[in-house]
Amino acid sequence: MAQPIVIRDDVNKDFATKIQDAYLAINTERPDILKKFVKLFLKDTAKRSYVVVKDADYDGLRKIAAGVKDLKDSQ
Repeated sequence: MAQPIVIRDDVNKDFATKIQDAYLAINTERPDILKKFVKLFLKDTAKRSYVVVKDADYDGLRKIAAGVKDLKDSQ
């Protein structure tokens, strides 16, 4: 289950940090809630948590997508 959770750039930065902190802490502070949520999507609920990612983490996917587009354009 790799579903990004994003916050718009124009949202108050302190508020955005509080939301991020809550997601990152849920596995240690309320693992029961995380397990119930994950169980909606997956049978295996072991070792699930949220992690921080940066926009640059998606650059590999962008490169692949650009290559696929180029293949379609050349046909």
